[in-house]
Amino acid sequence: MYQITVAGLDVDEVKASCLREGREAESPERALLGRTEDECREIGERIAREVAGATLESDVGFSGGGALPGESIPTTVVAVRGST
Repeated sequence: MYQITVAGLDVDEVKASCLREGREAESPERALLGRTEDECREIGERIAREVAGATLESDVGFSGGGALPGESIPTTVVAVRGST
């Protein structure tokens, strides 16, 4: 099992609440996966302004195996490189 915290909220608890209350479409995963590449870039820009040395890069994400193995989703990531 994995644990994700978004904006200080335990995603598993929020997801469980959505499922219990019949609000599956409001689950955090659906909200995150439903964002466009431009929306991801806007969020990344806000994060990068707050993190010293952070830059934005185009990348791809993967939804996992199952019905879409290897199917990529374009996105923007915040990159923070360590010193070598």
